[in-house]
Amino acid sequence: MKVENGIRSGHKACICCNGEIKDMDRARQLASGVDLLIAADGGIRYLAGMGLKPDVVIGDMDSVSENQLNEVEETGRITFPRDKDRSDTELAVQWAIEQGAERILLLGAWGGRADHTIGNMALLMRFPGVLELWDEGFLVLALTAGQHLTIHTSAGAHVSMFSFDENLRVKTTGLKYNLNNEHLKYATHGLSNAAVSDACSVAVTRGMIILCTQGGETWLQR
Repeated sequence: MKVENGIRSGHKACICCNGEIKDMDRARQLASGVDLLIAADGGIRYLAGMGLKPDVVIGDMDSVSENQLNEVEETGRITFPRDKDRSDTELAVQWAIEQGAERILLLGAWGGRADHTIGNMALLMRFPGVLELWDEGFLVLALTAGQHLTIHTSAGAHVSMFSFDENLRVKTTGLKYNLNNEHLKYATHGLSNAAVSDACSVAVTRGMIILCTQGGETWLQR
């Protein structure tokens, strides 16, 4: 899977958040194949469960015990005050970008508190084509005008799109129901489309979409 038209696919970072991760084995595979591994506050507990040590822990440390920090005492620590106007996850994303990350995967960013989950979805829209969220076998990301995504998956895999712009225009290939520079007409118009081969594409010519594609392995292939 490759995002084109100005969005590079190089330096990879993974941020482990403090939401929910059910498939720890798959999450470990995804987290192990990156250049920069970050724990966003309480996400350090998941990395410990995977047997992985982060390069840095970022946050206000309100969900981290001293014992957890002591177990990774050689890890860098960037601490923020609890009274702040950005989430620990957003601070971690911004830090990763400052370090040169061009692709960032969020683990544990779904589930838990509903407001945190919605906040993480909003982050995808702030960093389209760069930030991605993995949950239970699905990758979720935003794409904006001028971005083109090639998805290497398998026939029958779910590919869903959601519009947040009345003027949206999207082109797709390789799907059961393709769009030819059309807009999604209503909230669930793009729900549960499906790939018909091992490759499909989505290109946004106007507006922005949230794309949800089945198969976490595509992130490692990019």
